Amino acid sequence: MQMYVSRDKNKKITAVFRQPNITAQEMISSSDPELMVFLGQDENQSKSMVKYLQQSDLNMIRVIEDLINILIKKNIIRFTDFPEASQSKIVNRQKIREQLRNLM
Repeated sequence: MQMYVSRDKNKKITAVFRQPNITAQEMISSSDPELMVFLGQDENQSKSMVKYLQQSDLNMIRVIEDLINILIKKNIIRFTDFPEASQSKIVNRQKIREQLRNLM
């Protein structure tokens, strides 16, 4: 989610808004560490939250891969329905996963 902030002359956040206004034109991510600090969360907590979110994103990639494979196996979608660039990425990840399985 995006938020809008106003800043003082030292570039410190002084207020946060959901919509832009005359004093808040700058848009930043709601997960921005500087915003987290302004909202009362310390920087370490903010970094932990960002790190957790990044790890969660990586885990979701695996879920999406599994979903794609299930949909293809059930003939709900075809592999060729994906753009060529996506097909290439899917094939490359499948190859890497197969190589990892063979190593274990």
